[in-house]
Amino acid sequence: MPTWLWLVVALLLGTWSPLWCREGDARIFVSTENDGVWIFSYPKFELVGKVALEGRHPRGIALTPDGRYLITANRTTGDLAIINPKTLQVERSLAVGRNPEFVKVHPSGHWIVASYEPSISPAPKGKPQETILPRAHILVWEVGSWKQVADLAAGLETEGIEFSSDGHQLVVTNEGDSTIGVYHFPSGRLIRMVDLKPYGFRPRGIRRSPQASQYAVSLENSSKVLLLNSKTFQVERELSTEAGPYGVAWDPQGKFLIVAAARAGKLQVFDPQTGKLVTSVPVGQRGWHFSFTPDGQAIVVACGRSQDLHVVATGSWKVIQVIPDLPVPWGIVTLPLSAGSLGLP
Repeated sequence: MPTWLWLVVALLLGTWSPLWCREGDARIFVSTENDGVWIFSYPKFELVGKVALEGRHPRGIALTPDGRYLITANRTTGDLAIINPKTLQVERSLAVGRNPEFVKVHPSGHWIVASYEPSISPAPKGKPQETILPRAHILVWEVGSWKQVADLAAGLETEGIEFSSDGHQLVVTNEGDSTIGVYHFPSGRLIRMVDLKPYGFRPRGIRRSPQASQYAVSLENSSKVLLLNSKTFQVERELSTEAGPYGVAWDPQGKFLIVAAARAGKLQVFDPQTGKLVTSVPVGQRGWHFSFTPDGQAIVVACGRSQDLHVVATGSWKVIQVIPDLPVPWGIVTLPLSAGSLGLP
């Protein structure tokens, strides 16, 4: 499919939702490590359903642009669950490998990508960690047929996944060796590895700006977010955050950069043009991921260790609601699709 048609399809589907959703409220899907997927209505925030994933411990979560498939990456069973979001039934499972964490849908909706990170032993003294095998892998499946079409060798402990604006580059973060891998898509050819160690360690989240000019990458162990040029991958700006930045995303207009400083229990808002901190919002413990609501009026933060959702009003940047008693919430996406650390760029 030509690039221009990919973009048109993605744009149209990004504002579309199935009839079953449009007739009622929008939906917020939250992966909980200990109790499958919890589904809330919006704007009422009523619990309207659950997807039972007993013993799987889902983390990564994604939706296809047409809303037909909900996908979770399941830590314990090492697979992806392909779920019908209308019936809340698991339609099939796709084997991945040990310890999958992130799953991402291509902007065209034709492919899904997941990373997994085999366990590794600490490097012997005096020997670089990146010399220790096994390395992580990135797997690609075709949506609908569910045929696996690629298996790419990656860095160590591959985490975040993002696509370029034209869909022809796949960009991933490798927390174990503090690099970014850039691949041609869908061929899987490695284009470059970007070494981030001069700036910090353990890159986790990665998101492309709405203007497609930059990537934001969180460095969890260095309390930084880097803004990289999307063409050259040169670092254009360093932002100092509070402890443990994880999920990161721009607002839909690209005016603000939102960072989940998970270890600090804060949601931080930056002006990406100046690098200045706009505000820090206290939320729950270990807010790993977040999403804007479909109308853009609020941000919902999944706080794993305090086991709740914090709803933050955009503009005023105040917590307006706390939804308690979720069993270790990890990831969050919405339907219709919206911007967030796992959703739209």
